[in-house]
Amino acid sequence: MVTEFEELLKAQKEQFSTGSVVKGSVVKITDSNVYLDIGYKIEGVIRRYEVGDVEIGQEIEAVIVKLRGLENPILSTKPLKSFKGFSIAKKALEEKTPIEVTVESKGRPGFFVQLEDIRALMPFGEAPRHVNIGDKIKVLVTKATYENGKPIVNVSYKEYENIERHQKQLEFINSLEVGSTIEGKVIKIDPEKGITVLLKEGVRGFVPHYEIPKGTNVKENDTLEVRVIKKAKKGNFIILSLKKPKKNILETLELKEGDKTEGKVSFYKKGKGLFVELKEGIIALVPEESMKDIGKPLKNGTKLKLVVTRIDKDKKQIDVNIVPSEENPAADFIKSNPPNTIVKGKVKTVHPNIAFIELGPNVEGIVKKQDMSWLKNARSEELLTPGEEKEFMVLGLDGKKVKLGLKQLTQNPWSVIPERYKPGQQVELTVKEVRPFGTFLGLPEGVDGLLPISEIPKNTNLEPGQKITVKVLEVNPKEEKITFSMIQETKKQQKEQGDQKEFIKVNDSSSGFKLGDILKTKLK
Repeated sequence: MVTEFEELLKAQKEQFSTGSVVKGSVVKITDSNVYLDIGYKIEGVIRRYEVGDVEIGQEIEAVIVKLRGLENPILSTKPLKSFKGFSIAKKALEEKTPIEVTVESKGRPGFFVQLEDIRALMPFGEAPRHVNIGDKIKVLVTKATYENGKPIVNVSYKEYENIERHQKQLEFINSLEVGSTIEGKVIKIDPEKGITVLLKEGVRGFVPHYEIPKGTNVKENDTLEVRVIKKAKKGNFIILSLKKPKKNILETLELKEGDKTEGKVSFYKKGKGLFVELKEGIIALVPEESMKDIGKPLKNGTKLKLVVTRIDKDKKQIDVNIVPSEENPAADFIKSNPPNTIVKGKVKTVHPNIAFIELGPNVEGIVKKQDMSWLKNARSEELLTPGEEKEFMVLGLDGKKVKLGLKQLTQNPWSVIPERYKPGQQVELTVKEVRPFGTFLGLPEGVDGLLPISEIPKNTNLEPGQKITVKVLEVNPKEEKITFSMIQETKKQQKEQGDQKEFIKVNDSSSGFKLGDILKTKLK
């Protein structure tokens, strides 16, 4: 348990440290020591030969040279003679600030330098390459302490040089601006990654391979003119480019805010909007919040009438809005032919996923693949032929085109299949297509059912056009699936054939028994 007295000593100790100058009054004198009250509650001890003849109550100024826990602090008056230089060294060490010293002499461990009235050591490894006795140099203090009552101070020119170099590098990097051009010397070439160059103040820069123009030939020690494209947030590395800066083509743009222009759809980016090309190299943005009334996404290459809403030449950004079309023949067609109306049209072109239908002057309709047939695997070119006239059902408006349907003219077969086909029911169907995973069977309603490979008896060969008897396993109208099996039917057929063979065997006279004999035996 820590006593109140020990707590007080601990608090007082924080006010005293090795190297501190203290004043105290003499409270005790022995043959070898003098005890001083320095306010530490434990008297400080100083050798008597250092102070000579003293009296009780006399004040003495000294330096704490050693603290030993709760034992008496060791004091000395000798350091006061060199205290000024030591104070400067200690402060410089704490604040990591450079100081100026004079090279005094050379010894085994290194150079001795003069700092006010004390000598400090500068080891050979921490000294400049070329230094002479009498030179004044700047150094950083690396050690400042008392050992055996003597001040020990070590200094380093190399540490000072490193900090100065780093500071100059930071100043150089901060002076650079992105886009500015500087010179650098090639020190390393990596064919796959890029070129490393040495800039001013030892700063290194890197030119990535994608910033090197094709056909550029360089070798080590070449001097290059490079352009700053990025500065590292940490460290002293800079990303450079050998490519010439692109001109801001917006500077030559004759448009201004409010002007009307035209453009082509380039691409759409969710969260941003629609990017349109005004002319080669100039891309404008239709902000997403301005696209609410556009309807469906516009295809790449679609021509649009636009109005300029904002031009920021510094950020190289142009914002535009789409000018709404005043005429829409498709909308007028819908007014006189509302959804669910049956209309006639001429097939213009047929593609795998869509067909274009001519409905009248300047009125075009579209039939998407999902609206052509109730069959999932139906092919558009088998359902529609360019040039033929057909009836279609109006489904609605799709931008500036009328959305049409072909399958909507007929009943959905899946609305009747659940009533006509029940699990366990036997039916005769025609094989349409044989696949590795099973066989597709054609139903009279125009849809296909699946006979899985697991439901086909081994060594059974099926061919397109073949009629087979199967049993309904499952009907799923929501997923538009119906599954069949041959195994159950085959087992039944095998059983019937087995019973028939047994019957023949029983009536065979060669067996030694006749049916009448067997019946008589059973009746006994």
